[in-house]
Amino acid sequence: ADWYADAALRYASDWATRGDRPGGRQNWLELSLSGAQQWGGNTFRSELAYARIGDREGYSALLADNASRQVTRYALRFEMLHPVASRWDASLGLEYFNQRSNIDLFQLDNLGVYVGLRYRH
Repeated sequence: ADWYADAALRYASDWATRGDRPGGRQNWLELSLSGAQQWGGNTFRSELAYARIGDREGYSALLADNASRQVTRYALRFEMLHPVASRWDASLGLEYFNQRSNIDLFQLDNLGVYVGLRYRH
């Protein structure tokens, strides 16, 4: 096919290997929707992702009265791949990433452009 679309839903619990990790155990919930289209010898990809992450314990006595960190993330990505050699693609991408948290230190709002090479196996 010249195109594809998929969706993924993931729930995870992350146990710290050390007992003194700020926030302790984390719970994650992630949803992503992605797709790709072949056109003119190039591949165009897009992805929309959402995640909720929550610590089970207080993050730090120095931040927000030792509140447990709660994070919400959104990401939107667009990428163009152009074949340059056998199994190699040049890539050009744009990504918007937004992260909100009840602890101000973890607030992010970012827009980035990237270029690179990707190996296909």
